[in-house]
Amino acid sequence: MTQRSEAESSPTAPEPIAIIGIGCRFPGGANSPNEYWDLLTSGRDAITSTPADRWSLQKFYAPGESKPGKTQSQWGGYVDGIDQFDPQLFGISPREAASMDPQQRMLLEVTWRAFEDAGVPTEQVAGRSVAVFAGISSFDYAVAALSYQDRGVIGPYSNTGGSSSIAANRISYCFDLRGPSVAVDTACSSSLVAVHMACESLLRGDAQMALAGGVNALLLPDFYVAFSQLGVLSPDGRCKTFDAKANGYVRSEGAGMVLLKPLSAALRDNDTIYSVIRATALNQDGRTEGMTVPSQASQEALLRTACRRANIDPADIDYVEAHGTGTAVGDPIEANALANVLCENRPADRPCSIASVKTNIGHLEAGAGIASLIKVALAIHHRQIPAHLNFETPNPQIDFEKLNLRVPISTQKWDRLSGPRIAGINGFGYGGANAHLLLQESPLWQETPELQETAKPTAQNDSRTRVADKSTVETDQPVVLPISAHSSAALGDVARDLADWVEHQSDRHSLLDIASFASQRRSHHNCRATVSGKLKVDWVRQLRQLAADPQSGFAQPLPAAQLDNGILFVCSGQGPQWWAMGRQLYRSNGVFRESIARCDREFAKYVSWSLIDELHRDQSDSRMQQTAIAQPCIFALQVALAAVWEQLGIRPRGIVGHSVGEIAAAYLSGGLSWQDACCVAIHRGRTMDLATSRGAMIAAGLSAAETLQWIAGLENKVSLAAINGPTSVTISGADDVIESLAARLDSAGVFCRRLKVEYAFHSPQMEPVHEELVRSLANIQPRATHTTLISTVTGDYARGQELDADYWWKNVRQSVRFADAMSVAAKAGIGVALEIGPHPVLTYAITECFQQAKSPVRVFASLHRDREDTQCMADSLGSLYTVGLNLDWSKIHAPPPSRVDLPPYPFQNQSCWSESQESATTRLPDHHHPLLGESTLQATPAWRNRVDLRSQQYLSDHVVRNTCMFPAAGVIEIAAQAARQIQDSASIVLQKLQLISPCLLTDDRPQQFETTYRSDRRQLTIACREIGEPTWQTIASVSISDDVTKSPDITRQIDVARTTCTESVNATALYDYCARLGLD
Repeated sequence: MTQRSEAESSPTAPEPIAIIGIGCRFPGGANSPNEYWDLLTSGRDAITSTPADRWSLQKFYAPGESKPGKTQSQWGGYVDGIDQFDPQLFGISPREAASMDPQQRMLLEVTWRAFEDAGVPTEQVAGRSVAVFAGISSFDYAVAALSYQDRGVIGPYSNTGGSSSIAANRISYCFDLRGPSVAVDTACSSSLVAVHMACESLLRGDAQMALAGGVNALLLPDFYVAFSQLGVLSPDGRCKTFDAKANGYVRSEGAGMVLLKPLSAALRDNDTIYSVIRATALNQDGRTEGMTVPSQASQEALLRTACRRANIDPADIDYVEAHGTGTAVGDPIEANALANVLCENRPADRPCSIASVKTNIGHLEAGAGIASLIKVALAIHHRQIPAHLNFETPNPQIDFEKLNLRVPISTQKWDRLSGPRIAGINGFGYGGANAHLLLQESPLWQETPELQETAKPTAQNDSRTRVADKSTVETDQPVVLPISAHSSAALGDVARDLADWVEHQSDRHSLLDIASFASQRRSHHNCRATVSGKLKVDWVRQLRQLAADPQSGFAQPLPAAQLDNGILFVCSGQGPQWWAMGRQLYRSNGVFRESIARCDREFAKYVSWSLIDELHRDQSDSRMQQTAIAQPCIFALQVALAAVWEQLGIRPRGIVGHSVGEIAAAYLSGGLSWQDACCVAIHRGRTMDLATSRGAMIAAGLSAAETLQWIAGLENKVSLAAINGPTSVTISGADDVIESLAARLDSAGVFCRRLKVEYAFHSPQMEPVHEELVRSLANIQPRATHTTLISTVTGDYARGQELDADYWWKNVRQSVRFADAMSVAAKAGIGVALEIGPHPVLTYAITECFQQAKSPVRVFASLHRDREDTQCMADSLGSLYTVGLNLDWSKIHAPPPSRVDLPPYPFQNQSCWSESQESATTRLPDHHHPLLGESTLQATPAWRNRVDLRSQQYLSDHVVRNTCMFPAAGVIEIAAQAARQIQDSASIVLQKLQLISPCLLTDDRPQQFETTYRSDRRQLTIACREIGEPTWQTIASVSISDDVTKSPDITRQIDVARTTCTESVNATALYDYCARLGLD
């Protein structure tokens, strides 16, 4: 490193700005950073002839000397599908999208890609201070869309859609970004100036992150013509920067966007960092020999300023991405300016490399700088310098050896013996607005101790500590992968792309890595699905099924209001318990296991049996059907399940318990302490043995009112034990009476099913339990709830303080008012219920109650006895996501790696285009008659056309007295073509042709022709006016015969006339004679 003068040094450099995300759409199909890098390193030339859907080469291209109204270049760098856009993704109607300049649409797309590439979900930046600076200069679409001849096409979106000034604002609006938002136009330096402003905004603290980029679109021939007149376009369509044959640049289009963040924040957040921006600088050429002539002195001053701000020795800069348009004037000035600053103290054996991406993709004008910036960021990231194309013979005005400069003609490794890789980027506006950026590789914490303390990644979140090679056997637990899109069609595409990627390209990543990255660093949409599994083949199979039938994989999201009201936990009662409930979860989940162990320790204060032992008995010796064992086990399982759900970030907004399930509900809502809840669970189960007899219970398909009629007169022996739904009840009582009632119901065709229970709960047979239960629970101390509790004793909200011993007696003896509790929940707007129990038994009852309340509900289970515990919870977790709940995926999966190259989101593009008829007619190849023009589709037949000598040069041959005049033969041709279209016949007869006034043609004044037809007179009238003038001039009229058969035989008449001609005329002599008369 060489010594710098005091004037060139800066005591402190600003904090570097990290480039953490890239979005691009460049010529040659370079629609991602990887595709762009592949184009660069493979040395591909993305320049093509202008496509026919842009503008007509026949009309506007004229090689050779510059001609008015013509371009000398037929070449350009074009992107595919300029009309294509996915409006729904950005919340834009198709109608508005059609009115939007494709530049605005491309900026939205590359912004999406930049967020996606950075692993920043769009919902995380909504409402935050994120700045947007967008370089934009051209306005072809606004010109094409509007027409002073048809102002009726101007619509409500014309202003915002066609205005360059809101290009950045459109991004801020669509993504709800609240930082500074500015469109920048300094011509060819626009996007580098945008990056400069973005960095300044971050350094000032105006924004937490910033988007910076630029765009260009080539839609009309007008600027081609203008730049040809200026003499800056290469006739052969190639930028030959620094080459002796440099003869101008080739125009190009596309868009690029980078997401920026202060380096300390990027390191803190474990972001991918392509490179960092060390400094930016702007200046102006001032007055030069011409407004578009660059200033070498200004360029040198700019470089020195940038180096001083970054505290970088110019000799340490290895590479400069030159502005490099390939012009005879600009290239030598830029090369000499670079050498004078960067090579002044540079060792002779280490020349500075200079190149320009314009040799690959052309000059993107307002977007040129961002194309250069992305190239350099990728070069630093990959530690390679891509090849510079079209360099064969060095420009004789640039002494590369003397200046110590070199041009890389092949892609080469970027090696350094010491120090970081540093590169510069030049961008010059043709009005003299200059920009320079200095980029450096990252990370910097080893070289900047002050950043090390605040920003160095920890071992936990540093993705570089992860193992790259992942085995096929991924995990012993099912891993949930969330998938989402903005439509079912897009969801199918997401699933297809993911299936292909997981199957063929995911070897470096485990299921956990993929799921954590997809869930925490990708955007979540409303159309959702999930897959889960332990192996990648499980995922691939489910993804293929989803891709084949997207509708089958997702549920219609619930209304936002219901989602906002959260989840209802429903703790089921006694009945679904079984001998192996929760066993697999006990083995695999530490939170579940610890909760069970805690219960076991508390239960041991009351009973001699072990909870853990009971949960692990074989089926043959299980005591899970004994009430004294079952009820405490159910409570323990429910509390442990709730702990697992909380571990996954799932917390209830409300809680309901069915019968014995109210004990867990009371604890989870805060109404009972842990110790008191365990006490209730033990004594409630224990005292059941005091019942007078075992009794029986049946479930019946009756309403509460119907049930009371069926048991009328039997109230001292049977009770309405539970009202589960509008037509679902449980009846409990003496065994013989219940058997008789069941037989009667069966005979009447009423659904009836006997329940497997030990006692007749909620019936008169519970009366002996009363005294002992209340005595055992005399010391519990209920308290106010912290989570809403809906009581199934009262069928209404419970505050908590009422959960005393008497309440728990009512819980045993009185009817379970589950239907009333569900009605309260439905009226509260809750739309999601999660059953907390060993097996789902209340799904139908919950759904029926909500249906009666005319409120949709989705019900999910925690466990299912026919499925693995972890798989059931994984599936239910996925279902919660699918219905629209926004889950805290950081609780579900480990911190994600900094990068997993998942497939990009598949845009659902459609054609969005709005253009005036005049614009389309003039720019596109003619598909109509060149003189008659296009039908105006009016009620009365009419045609309009533009007659322009610059594109219809054959008309210039008809000259009368040195003035070009539209020929009478042209008038006849117009009339004949119109008559054929009117009569839909090849045979027509024209009569009474009148040539009323001449139409004079000049190169600089195109004419608009209008041909109209009056059916009442069968008359065609041909008129013209100069473009932009209000007054029409009638030049001719002619009648169309109504009957071809009555017309004379023209062929026979011509033959007769020929027989009368006796003298042969020399053609040359005839033309000479006409010329003497002024007819050329």
